[in-house]
Amino acid sequence: MTNTALFEYVYSLEDTIISFRKNVANLTDRPGMAELKPEKKDYLRYVRGYYYIERHIIHPYVKKDDANDEHTEVYSNTEGLPARLTEVNSVTFSVVAQIANEKYDLAIPLYRMEHGCMRNGISISRQNMSNWLTRCGEDYLGTVFDRMHSDLITDFKIIHMDETTKAVIEDKTDGREKSYIWMAMTEKYEPSQMILYFYYESREHRHVEDILGHDYSGYLNSDGFGGYHSYPGAICCGCWAHYRRRAYEAVISDDNIYSAYNKLHSQQERRGFLDGHPSFKIKVALLEKIDQIMKLEPKEEKINAEEIYQMCQERALPLIDALFTWTRGLEASVPPKSKLGEPSDMAIMKNNTFGITFLTGTSR
Repeated sequence: MTNTALFEYVYSLEDTIISFRKNVANLTDRPGMAELKPEKKDYLRYVRGYYYIERHIIHPYVKKDDANDEHTEVYSNTEGLPARLTEVNSVTFSVVAQIANEKYDLAIPLYRMEHGCMRNGISISRQNMSNWLTRCGEDYLGTVFDRMHSDLITDFKIIHMDETTKAVIEDKTDGREKSYIWMAMTEKYEPSQMILYFYYESREHRHVEDILGHDYSGYLNSDGFGGYHSYPGAICCGCWAHYRRRAYEAVISDDNIYSAYNKLHSQQERRGFLDGHPSFKIKVALLEKIDQIMKLEPKEEKINAEEIYQMCQERALPLIDALFTWTRGLEASVPPKSKLGEPSDMAIMKNNTFGITFLTGTSR
């Protein structure tokens, strides 16, 4: 929504704000002072669903006997002027805060915001919106991010990390196909929670140390990427969600067999089908054993970390030991490069890390 009224604040030499009304006239000359041409500064504001322009008129003065002097000192009061992003634009922080709220909280793309402003008679391009967000992020939120990053690696004993590819326009210019967004977040049951994102041009192992520093010694929950498991000092915890996904991919790798199996409804028919397809039977058994462990995760939001720890000790660890014993028995019969061999080999090689996930009692 748009408010097209033009509000004018008028500043004099002594008073911060002389008046607040529409279309106010210039002040009369003061004794012994000559008024110069008023200076106008326009500000775009956002308040409760309305954009409006706020005009500030500054009345400068000089002493009458110095009016023709090249070095005349100009007297003006600008203490009440609001802050804005730069001296060359009229954007106030209320506008940028609204754009940030719509983009990051309401997930509204910038182009839709741009079209919404145009329908209300406001010309704000998506490029400008993006530039304002970047400017505020760098100039004002960088310090906050640095403090959160410092707290993350000094105050929290469990950190979850992952990374994913991200297409960046500059990548094509520099000859790169892709860059990476790295994520580090705190545990669900921490009293203070945060998620931090880091941009790097590659997936090199050194970026793990760039994020965690040199001295982090807590628990690091991640997938099987070697960059995490080679980080010195941290106790690595294997991610069961990644492990299950690999097992599931092994089950569905043969589409014909998987489709035929899904069409069977009775347990007797399925058992007979599995007996006739021994390799597929092992894949299904692996997935079922993983699901049996993951179903132990409590669904209640109010359960505390100590209760989860007790559950892991009493119910989860016996199932984990049985799973790893079973997968070790497959070493001789399963090719390591096959779809089945990949998750089985992961369980064998990462036995300690998957077990630690439940030993901590909180890392999920």
